[in-house]
Amino acid sequence: TVAGLLADHAGADPDRALVVKLSFADTARFDLETRMPTIREVLRTVRALPGVEHAAIGTNIPPRVSQISFNVEVTSNGQAVNHTVHLASVTSDFFAALGTTVIEGHAIDEADEQRDGPVIVLSESAARLLSPGKSLVGHELPWPLPAGAGKGRKPLVAGTVPDVKYGGLDAPAFAAIYTRWVDLPASVGHLVVRTSGEPAVLASTLRKALRNVDPSLPVTDIRTLRQEYATSIADRRARLIPAAGFAVLAIAVALVGLGGLLARAVTERRRELAIRTVLGASPSGAVGMILREGVLLAVAGVILGLGAGAAAGRWLQSLLYGVSPLDAPTFAGVALLVSVAAVTTSFLAARRAARIEPLELLRSE
Repeated sequence: TVAGLLADHAGADPDRALVVKLSFADTARFDLETRMPTIREVLRTVRALPGVEHAAIGTNIPPRVSQISFNVEVTSNGQAVNHTVHLASVTSDFFAALGTTVIEGHAIDEADEQRDGPVIVLSESAARLLSPGKSLVGHELPWPLPAGAGKGRKPLVAGTVPDVKYGGLDAPAFAAIYTRWVDLPASVGHLVVRTSGEPAVLASTLRKALRNVDPSLPVTDIRTLRQEYATSIADRRARLIPAAGFAVLAIAVALVGLGGLLARAVTERRRELAIRTVLGASPSGAVGMILREGVLLAVAGVILGLGAGAAAGRWLQSLLYGVSPLDAPTFAGVALLVSVAAVTTSFLAARRAARIEPLELLRSE
């Protein structure tokens, strides 16, 4: 589950990306009038740093929860249905910095930032929701954006991008609309920097560059996007790792117990095996008999264990991601492991018993 969550890129590329939280509300200096020039200077400075490929600012980064959402009424089959759409504001180069590809049209660029009128980019889910079966790229939305974005004007759709998970790696992606930062300036933003090499190496240089732009600019947190992903599942990881440890311990105890049980059973039947040998039974026949009984015991245990595992699996369903509680490869692997251990232990114990001289054993007993 943990590996599956971390392998899910959530619509972005978490490698070679740094994220810096910038809070413009912590100082009176960054009001709405001075905020945009400061942001432009931040981006100009950061993009000029060695090793920086792309840099942009957005209100939301995956897998953090989106900040703004609104309801859209969509008519489907003659019925009006309300859907939730999330709204984010971004600067140019945001999707390149995030590692998100453009499906149709183009991302918000510097030319769009200079355009007289709001420009937006739709996520795949938003595009399907707002105009099923028909592209909106190059057209205006039939209604203006909420929260005063774009000053009440209808926005032009520049392109569409894949869905990005803003509600957590294990949650479905939201329908999202991305508008220009100038149309919806925020008091908190996330600077996303895509690097050509290891991103953590650039952290101190980046912090110094931001201080040079303005010493009063609050820089509260610098971490890699991969760290953001890991942090988002820290709680689930904390619950799953002990569970996985107990599972491994349970398998180890089962294997040791099974081996001990079979060895004990063979030891208690040494007299019987000796008598069978004296009466003409071959050593290989005795080994085969013990093997058959060991396999039958293992099969019975595997059947009971699989049934108990299937019944208990539903209690783990809320913790799993990308793995079914009845995952066939997992059940098959455990069953195979127990079966191989049972056959191996039975064979070794039977072979030891077959090597004992029956007359000496009978005299000693």
